[in-house]
Amino acid sequence: RRAMLPELTAGLTAAAALAVTNDVEAPFQTQEFVAEALEMLSLLCEGHNVQMQDYLRDPREGQDSAVEAVDLVIEVHDLLVQLEPSLDESNVEQAILCIDCLTEFVQGNTSLGNMASLIESKASDAMERLVCRQRFEGVPADAVSRLRTSVSTWFLAMLEGEGTVAEERFLRTLDLERLSAVAATAY
Repeated sequence: RRAMLPELTAGLTAAAALAVTNDVEAPFQTQEFVAEALEMLSLLCEGHNVQMQDYLRDPREGQDSAVEAVDLVIEVHDLLVQLEPSLDESNVEQAILCIDCLTEFVQGNTSLGNMASLIESKASDAMERLVCRQRFEGVPADAVSRLRTSVSTWFLAMLEGEGTVAEERFLRTLDLERLSAVAATAY
């Protein structure tokens, strides 16, 4: 929204422009909103709702392509990628919710569109880093365990269905020996 600030304030009175600017520049008040939004997105896809899964990736399907669309699958992925390097006690639950949401996006998705988007976005690289990470500063052990379990579930969801695109990508890019060693120590 900061990049769009000049557009948002164009034609507004000085007081209105100041109010919009203050709103855009205000610090994020709560992480709870993000958690609620991720939970809602997950629930929309619950029960392998393929139409909703595909809609969240491309709401324009079959409609006017001039309309700006937001790919929520990639937006959730991008949020996870932003959280991953600075994962700590304050944001580990958001990361887990992101992973669970990404899992719901691909589980039972027979069109394989969401899986293809996540493969292209290199989501597996971020998931591998999360599983293999040695230290999580200040993150309780049970949260680390839930995080790794969520990542494992995501990998399994990516392998569901027909086709071998995910398998080929994983075999080509993942350090399977390292993942195996983590699994051996975790379980």
